[in-house]
Amino acid sequence: MATALKEESRLDRLEHEVELQRQRLEDLTTRGGACQLQIHSFAPELYRVKKPIPIVVRPHEGEFMASFLDANVNASGETEQEAFEGVKGLILDMLDQLSRHQRLGPKLATRLAVLREFIDEP
Repeated sequence: MATALKEESRLDRLEHEVELQRQRLEDLTTRGGACQLQIHSFAPELYRVKKPIPIVVRPHEGEFMASFLDANVNASGETEQEAFEGVKGLILDMLDQLSRHQRLGPKLATRLAVLREFIDEP
């Protein structure tokens, strides 16, 4: 009985936290501010996410801009979702392109290292 009450209390706290996060994202989007999202998977692609990839989505010149700031990868779209999906694809394209080169300059080598810190290639 005590275990059931403890689980119910835990579930209530989690539901409350999820609702607070949902409201926060809605408020940020409504006010025209930035919101933080994370990439946890590239499915159906075979790349594996080692750790969540932080993405900032913000309004930009009548559209939305999604950015993976650590690797300086950005994509725009007419909606938040379009920008988010665009940056996911661009991250993989960038990883593929940079991985093909034998020699990279310092900036591109750093960008590749950051991408590999977050993503395992198939």
